[in-house]
Amino acid sequence: MFKKFYGPVINAACLIKSFLVLGLCLVLFSCSLNSSTGPTHQVKYTVSDEDIMNPGRGFYYPYATKASSFEAVTEEELLRLRNTYSTPVGGNYQIRHGLFLRQYILDSFVNTKELSETFLLQLQHDFDTARKAGVKFIVRFSYNNVPPTGDCGSWICPPYGDASKDIVLAHIEQVSEVLSKNHDVLLTWQAGFIGTWGEMMFTDHFGDFDAQGRIYNENWDDRVEMVKAILDSVPKDITVQVRKPQLIQKFMHGPEASVTAAPLHELQAFNGSDASRLGLYNDCFLATSDDWGTFADYGSSAKAPVNNDKVVNALKTHQAQHSRYTIVGGETCDDGYSPQNNCSHNVVDIIDRFNYTYLNSAYNNQVNNDWQDEGCMSDIKRRLGYRLSMVKGEFSSAANAGGLMLFSLDIENLGFTSPMFPMQLRVIFTHNTSGQEYAVVLDSERYDIRSWRPESNVRIEETLQLPASMEKGQYHLSLHIADVSNGGIISHRPEYSIQFANQGTWQPQKGYNSLLQSIQVNN
Repeated sequence: MFKKFYGPVINAACLIKSFLVLGLCLVLFSCSLNSSTGPTHQVKYTVSDEDIMNPGRGFYYPYATKASSFEAVTEEELLRLRNTYSTPVGGNYQIRHGLFLRQYILDSFVNTKELSETFLLQLQHDFDTARKAGVKFIVRFSYNNVPPTGDCGSWICPPYGDASKDIVLAHIEQVSEVLSKNHDVLLTWQAGFIGTWGEMMFTDHFGDFDAQGRIYNENWDDRVEMVKAILDSVPKDITVQVRKPQLIQKFMHGPEASVTAAPLHELQAFNGSDASRLGLYNDCFLATSDDWGTFADYGSSAKAPVNNDKVVNALKTHQAQHSRYTIVGGETCDDGYSPQNNCSHNVVDIIDRFNYTYLNSAYNNQVNNDWQDEGCMSDIKRRLGYRLSMVKGEFSSAANAGGLMLFSLDIENLGFTSPMFPMQLRVIFTHNTSGQEYAVVLDSERYDIRSWRPESNVRIEETLQLPASMEKGQYHLSLHIADVSNGGIISHRPEYSIQFANQGTWQPQKGYNSLLQSIQVNN
């Protein structure tokens, strides 16, 4: 009887257990259906040699104006230079410009702290025009762009006509309000202000090297204070450039810093600190062995300058490392250093070593023309700044709405440096029939394109969760690299989106990069 009773009890327990196990299996199977990435498909991409108009890089065109006789930029002119190949004055090559150096000469305000409301409105109007035209500005302020002559026995004589530190600081505070409101179309702020042309030499107030034979500690402190005021006055994603690499060393390590002082370290890169935002504009690139004093020692209160090949090499070594993580640009200024500044003397490798994002197309075209004649100009045009190219991808070919899909994409950077501004990566799903779009935004810290160095292999590897609201159907996959700075007011603009250097992938109407792959989304 016990067996008869016990037996059915055992059988019932086994049956209940079986149902529980079966239910658990069904739940797990249902979960696996929702979490599975499904079958995948691989795509290989072909590199393009096209001269690509990408934001915040390339050859710039300069526009200077005096505050006393302000000449506004026009949308028509900016669009013409952006959309049409043209030959620069004195040049033998053709170029399109999406980048412009806007120089403001504050000649009306050398002796007054107050900038006029009219000038500030004119400044704002320039940025409005740049945004309408789909271009970016490099900005510099100075007080004089004409070298004063006299009987000092030199080609340039004091007084130079720049403003005192108090006036400079007051002007920084006022213009920074406009620049901060428009930093979506501001690539970088060249510190300027000090000296003729805003090149931080030939100054009446910040330590004239020619007159003193050195720059004293108090002069370095004044210069650092001015640069610090600029950095503090604008959002942290705005970079600032100075004219001499030694000023970067003095800024980071104090006025007695030597020419061997440490540059920015990789661990400090793009962390928002002052040093990580501080780059160089070299306006005599490849003009002499030290670029007309760019790579020179200017001394301190305790140490007179010592300039020789060892000093030049130390400063170049510093700059080559620092520029890996900071923005660099400028212009050539003299062809007297030929043939050292020619293609035949590895000029492309030199530009690469110092990680140039931009150069001037208007000066000095004797140097630029040699690059065209010797055959390396096309390479320089393509590689200035960043040049991103897709190599291969692997993607799920089917997934459920609200479910998961595999997304893997390998990217290489063929440029001279990485992009010098943060961007947002968006995977775009476009319904083949309705055209409805859905976007999945990738983590901006994990995929910070500023860290995409030319020598690094970049892989985006994610298991993406699709939006649950996606309707059933075939979707085309694209990658949108969008500028979301300043509240994202230009994030929808194709002119400010990054184009990959690949054949048959650019979608100019949207600013998307086709991944040449579709996915079937089910309910």
